[in-house]
Amino acid sequence: MHPRTTFSHLIAILVAVSAISGCGKDEPPGKLFDEQGAWSVVQYDLGDGPKDVMTMTRANAFMLSFDTENSVMTTAACGDEMSGYLPSDSACRLSPTTTDWQCSCYAYAFQEDVMQMTPFDAGSTPPEVEFDPDLIPGQSGEAGGMDESGTGTSGESGANPPAGPLTVLRITAIPERMDTYDFTPLPSGVFGGNGADNHFILEARSTTLFSEVYDDPEGRPPCVPCVPGQTGG
Repeated sequence: MHPRTTFSHLIAILVAVSAISGCGKDEPPGKLFDEQGAWSVVQYDLGDGPKDVMTMTRANAFMLSFDTENSVMTTAACGDEMSGYLPSDSACRLSPTTTDWQCSCYAYAFQEDVMQMTPFDAGSTPPEVEFDPDLIPGQSGEAGGMDESGTGTSGESGANPPAGPLTVLRITAIPERMDTYDFTPLPSGVFGGNGADNHFILEARSTTLFSEVYDDPEGRPPCVPCVPGQTGG
């Protein structure tokens, strides 16, 4: 047999063996999009129909920041006690001297188009959230078990298991807008949401925009980073 023919046969055998050995392997779950960085609310629906964020007074006043290395989501809302911290009421851009930033921290897991998250205190070690594919978006329970309605929560306990309520949300791409997604719902209380069926449309922003939350150039009182060392989106 010609040496070249023998070599070709060997390569064909190796390719076939490789294909067979790979048949039983499950591909790791993917994600709808790369969430890393800063995101700004551009539209919201708190139960009375969709509304655009008024850019003159509230542009980039309601943001999320995702830190994929630590699996942490930070929420940031700009407002004040009198006018409120809602996308419908905030006076953020009109009054930098009387407004401030309010933030909250969530550890999360993300597969396909579903996020599962639980809150934790800024500066503490983020809890581990083990993704449970059986959970239904829009429902929540106590992390680490089942609630009375039978809604599941975040599975096995890790070294630092979740201790708070778990929120399950579905994310949908907005086809006509680049890098824009519908988050339904965000955790209860975030941007005035009910944690059940409210919609928040978020658009990608510069990764440095979230730095304003920690060091506002207009002098607003800043947020404490969820994870020490965070400086931006």
